[in-house]
Amino acid sequence: MKARILRSGIHSGEEALVYGNDRSGMVVFSGCHLACSFCYTPETSVLRLGQDVDADGFAVILARLLLSGARNLNLIS
Repeated sequence: MKARILRSGIHSGEEALVYGNDRSGMVVFSGCHLACSFCYTPETSVLRLGQDVDADGFAVILARLLLSGARNLNLIS
């Protein structure tokens, strides 16, 4: 099974309330099934940009985030 991922990295934003720092890892998935006309991320819902990643590739992405200092992981669809 594969997932389409638009981007991943360290996010420094609103997660400070969740963890108290700016080292939150994020993985943005592409291909939302709702495709709302008011979506603020059409690159994921309408255009389905990104690349397909299998389970091993996904594990590598998560490991890189943790090695980069991520204190938590946000899986965003």
